[in-house]
Amino acid sequence: MDGGGPGFDAWAPTYEHSILQPTLYERAQHAVLELARQLAPQPRRVLDVGCGTGRLLRHVRRHHPSTMLVGVDSSTTMVAVAASAAPRVGIHYLRAAAERLPFANMRFDVVLVTMSLRHWSDLEAGIEQVQRVLTGGGVLVIADVFPADPRRSRLRRWTRDRLGLPVELAAVLGAHGLTPVAQNHMPWPLLPDIQIIAARKPIQQPHGTGSRPGPVAATRPWAACHACVGAQPDAKML
Repeated sequence: MDGGGPGFDAWAPTYEHSILQPTLYERAQHAVLELARQLAPQPRRVLDVGCGTGRLLRHVRRHHPSTMLVGVDSSTTMVAVAASAAPRVGIHYLRAAAERLPFANMRFDVVLVTMSLRHWSDLEAGIEQVQRVLTGGGVLVIADVFPADPRRSRLRRWTRDRLGLPVELAAVLGAHGLTPVAQNHMPWPLLPDIQIIAARKPIQQPHGTGSRPGPVAATRPWAACHACVGAQPDAKML
């Protein structure tokens, strides 16, 4: 969950033991992983944006022992807890925001965003960054709350298109060349409209839908990271 700020830093020490883990987050993570495995069964590199304390990537490691796994979160304490929870499983954690990912272009086959999209400060900037770091043919999988009825939630209201996708999200995905390819719903009684949405980047990006260069040069993909916890992967790999 990528929220940043003192609230998430304060929550980090007890986040692993929150009642929301078994009742909400683990269920959402399972749904995201199932869809990701269907669409990208053998990824070489996976990025979790809003990784929190790293539970999702630890699940990914069980199924993909040789895949490079990277998690980013804007909370320094969440990143520190994530790194301390699994120091020997080869997962790399960095403090970074979705809107400014410190990676070279086209480096990840799969990007996961689980229950953190609503905390982004700029949806379009975040999606642009995700599109930039995805490889051609790469997959983005999002799980979050997209309430259509403001009476059922204090969260922002999302208008739906004819396929049931949140209109603003679908528009931003399309503007950056990401095509929705699958969606599922996850029932949960205390929150409305939890959706799992997958979008794919074309193998060849259409003219005019590319993204601006990232915040770091391709030869120094980790240079702009505010904090990196754990061993850094070889720059040639990213």
